[in-house]
Amino acid sequence: MKQLIWRLVIPLTIISFFLVTKCWFVAVEDAPDSWMYGFPFPYLCEGWHTSLSLQVFLKELFMDLGIYVLFWTATVFLVNKFLGIPPMPRPFTIILWVISGVILFAVIWVASMPEHIFLIQREFDCEVIASGFKFPWQVIERPN
Repeated sequence: MKQLIWRLVIPLTIISFFLVTKCWFVAVEDAPDSWMYGFPFPYLCEGWHTSLSLQVFLKELFMDLGIYVLFWTATVFLVNKFLGIPPMPRPFTIILWVISGVILFAVIWVASMPEHIFLIQREFDCEVIASGFKFPWQVIERPN
């Protein structure tokens, strides 16, 4: 099982965590209406102090990441227990790690920009106006 965690769970967690997310358009008190991202808890929001900045809420980020790890661990464990996962071919494992490495490199590069704000927890109240799922390459229009 330890090999399956290293070969499947970690890369699948990274890939699914950053490629499929839920977005919420929220009305924020004393701030402009904004998009928030993350599933099941929103951990990313547009920054209000300058354009192209982000607000990252670390508590929600780590809770989301933990949920994704638990989901993929349970999925791999159950599939292995009831169906039996054959040994992973080395090229498949390498492809998974390369994809997750590229995604992780891009996320770290974006997160290292100095204009982003990292907060322990979201400090504002908001009301959800609209929500949906999105991929990173999709552009979603602001609702009226």
